[in-house]
Amino acid sequence: MKHQLFIILFFGGVIYYYFFAEKPPRANTLADIEVVDSVSSDAEKTKNVKPPVIKKEARPTKTGKNICNSTEHDLSAFLKLYSENMEKREILYNSEDLSDCSGIFLRFSKMMKSECSSIVLPTPSEARDTRKIARWFYNRKKLRIVHDASNSGHMIKPGAIMFYGTRNMPYEATDLNIDDLTTSGGIQHIGVVTETEKDVHGNVVGYTLYHGRTYGKIAGSTRWHIINPSSSKNPPFGNGDQQWVAMVELL
Repeated sequence: MKHQLFIILFFGGVIYYYFFAEKPPRANTLADIEVVDSVSSDAEKTKNVKPPVIKKEARPTKTGKNICNSTEHDLSAFLKLYSENMEKREILYNSEDLSDCSGIFLRFSKMMKSECSSIVLPTPSEARDTRKIARWFYNRKKLRIVHDASNSGHMIKPGAIMFYGTRNMPYEATDLNIDDLTTSGGIQHIGVVTETEKDVHGNVVGYTLYHGRTYGKIAGSTRWHIINPSSSKNPPFGNGDQQWVAMVELL
């Protein structure tokens, strides 16, 4: 009797499991197997996913002695990075404090002094406009008046502080002097060289200038400063129709 009861209970259990018990989904194909296996795998991946690394905006870093004594190539890279980051600020000409050409230079001056404490550059309280800045450098025997721009390309290097005369006003080389350049009709613009272009012989034939440009434009870099401009009205190595009349070596 016990044996018969065991057989009845065993087969009853089998029938219940087969027809009524809830069973896990069965993977019938390779694709089904991949889907089923990926559920736990994706959940595991989600738990281990790290947040994306957001890179900070590149900007010149404090390099102290390296910048003060850097090579021409390294200084150019540093200055280009500085000018690119300043351009992102979109500072319109004369739209705020220190936003005209001399103001943009004085911002640059402040940055360079923070990088190289021994460098000699003016502050806004010492010289606020281009002519006063030129006079400031002249009084410290650092200003070089350019008497022959076409043959002075060797003086143009990254970091060179460039001074330009009044628009459409040619200056006779022999007549250039500090008094004429720092009064009405004299220096009218200033900028900083960030990069030079050389020919196959190593001679400078053009350069990139970072400067506060003019009304309606943001401070930025221009590249039309070449030894042989296409327009006969534009002097060699000038800023458009403004003659290159003086410069200062940064380092």
